[in-house]
Amino acid sequence: FFFVSAMTTQNLLKFFSGSVCWDDDDVRRSKVSVRVVRGEKLPAGDMSGSSDAFVEITLVDDSGRIPDTPMHKTDVVKKSLNPTWNYEASFELSPYEEPETREVVFKVLDWDRIGDPTFLGAVHVGFDKILVEHGGRKKHKLELSHPKRKKNGILIIDTALESEVLKFLAHLKTKKPTNISRNSAKSLADLLPAGPTKLTQSDIPIWLVLEYIVPRCYKGNEGDSEWKQYGFSILSQSHPIKDATIMSATDRKLMYLVEASIRHWFSLLEKEPNFNLGNEKQQKSLYDRSLSCQEQGEHAKSLFFAIQPTLAGYPAAENLFVECYKNLFGEEPIESLSDNTLLCNLLRGNQESKEQ
Repeated sequence: FFFVSAMTTQNLLKFFSGSVCWDDDDVRRSKVSVRVVRGEKLPAGDMSGSSDAFVEITLVDDSGRIPDTPMHKTDVVKKSLNPTWNYEASFELSPYEEPETREVVFKVLDWDRIGDPTFLGAVHVGFDKILVEHGGRKKHKLELSHPKRKKNGILIIDTALESEVLKFLAHLKTKKPTNISRNSAKSLADLLPAGPTKLTQSDIPIWLVLEYIVPRCYKGNEGDSEWKQYGFSILSQSHPIKDATIMSATDRKLMYLVEASIRHWFSLLEKEPNFNLGNEKQQKSLYDRSLSCQEQGEHAKSLFFAIQPTLAGYPAAENLFVECYKNLFGEEPIESLSDNTLLCNLLRGNQESKEQ
């Protein structure tokens, strides 16, 4: 997923000193760079059996319409069916727009001294492909298409998604430091949730929190609430957490993911009471898993699976949730939800019904 980038000392120091300070535009955008490397076995555009090929590069707008004027154009390489361009271009990408609606179009043409150039073939590369495959430079070998020909040659490009957050994550993945500083954690908590969806909804935030945040949350019997908040922010786009992640987690890592899930869903439902949690069949499946975990004495996992059925009003889920919750956290709401009306009322209501 990550490209092992050559990070400058200055960039690393920015993260470890906590001096990362992006303005609003920087937070919202990442830079996609594209290099048109070469063509292979292009069709002949001239009577001589060769081509004077060049490439036009266009960024498709949100409507899907291809603009008439290209944003970038390579030099013409004359008399070659295997031209080398090594032309570099870059575009800005906003993570708040759907990446599937934006793509780069590469159109290969044959230059003619008189008249319009001859179309040799084209290829479309979606930003979603760039985002899902890697966070750095990657080579793509792409077949050109033409409406009237089957074989149109190959265009070789490489792409990179450049962002300070991705560079730092690449450093963590490759160098594997034993810990990160508080300021680094704060920078990630501030910036990672604004990253591309393909990143924020991947397994990377989970890995980051379990590896570097959770060990700093607990000192003896006391939790470090500031580190917990950093982790909650980093995971803010990761919900619902995958069942497999919960089933494989243990001890403090499991407890943290359960607490993060309770915090996410109870906060969300308090803000959006009509949020759709799924149909009755889905809630029954979660409740059954919760009950099964409880019967096996796995109270944390049981609590995780009971969260959504409880908030959806599924029968019997509420009592199961409260029983598991009190078994793990006690009678009071967890610190991060001390003012959450839904959780407070749930715990209080359950206690009052027992006393009656």
